[in-house]
Amino acid sequence: MLAGLFEKDADGNLFKAYVCVDKTGLLAKFRKLHPFINPYLTPGNAYCVFDLHGWKCGILICYDNNVIENVRATRLLGAEVLFMPHVTMCTPSTRPGAGFVDPALWHNRESDPTSLRLEFDGMKGREWLMKWLPARAYDNAMYCVFSNPIGMDDDQLKMVVP
Repeated sequence: MLAGLFEKDADGNLFKAYVCVDKTGLLAKFRKLHPFINPYLTPGNAYCVFDLHGWKCGILICYDNNVIENVRATRLLGAEVLFMPHVTMCTPSTRPGAGFVDPALWHNRESDPTSLRLEFDGMKGREWLMKWLPARAYDNAMYCVFSNPIGMDDDQLKMVVP
């Protein structure tokens, strides 16, 4: 099982972390390297590579994956599979085509699924991800496992990546 959490160290520093556990306990813990949005979060200082059922795996959180050197460094450390948890897309950005998706589309998803799917599949969502995400896997000859929440998060709609 992999899960995201906030971690506080003995010095009171707060980290965005991701852990992998199995029936034996904690297999890996990674602290996000680039927590650029929140001034209260401390950046991590190490890459993470661990064994999982015979595979060498790594973890990079959200924006860490946008920095291509992070993916490459994790691969050079031996990772064959990279877990890439995100909370992304459908948010404001200086990137052309980015922006919020109207929450009304989510609330009307059963009566009008097409309008919601068009937003999720467009430049606010999947179309942008598919411009860079496959390159991380291809350029590094590794498997990348991307995950992202879906649904309302307070007043913001988060997208699904099919």
